[in-house]
Amino acid sequence: MAEKIKSYGAGVLFVIFVGILIWFAGSLNGSQNYDVKPEIAIPEYKSDAARAINAYEKVMNRYMDLSESNFKNIGLDNRKTFEKLLEIQTDIARIDMRLERIEKAMGLEPLPPVSTKTPLPPPTEQPVPRKAPPAEEKM
Repeated sequence: MAEKIKSYGAGVLFVIFVGILIWFAGSLNGSQNYDVKPEIAIPEYKSDAARAINAYEKVMNRYMDLSESNFKNIGLDNRKTFEKLLEIQTDIARIDMRLERIEKAMGLEPLPPVSTKTPLPPPTEQPVPRKAPPAEEKM
């Protein structure tokens, strides 16, 4: 029985040895893969249409920024105009109050309010009929 164990042991060692040989033979044949990562960055290729689209997007972004800044300026101008109109309205109210006091002091009747809608005056002239152009003379 000792011989059977020795022969089984020798067989197992032989199988392991053959397995190791096969493994080394596979690695020596160049079956290994190498991962190479390039360190040079190559810019992507852009067609003329892609460049034109990028340029158009840049122009539109600049136009939108310009429009936005102009709208802000318009808002400031409207505010200044509103403040000026309020100032004019207060001045007119002060002048109106002063005129009322002057009219009372002089004993004058105040003028009736004027309507803002005035009718158009009727047309005074009749339209003049047009004359036909002179005919060309034949020679």
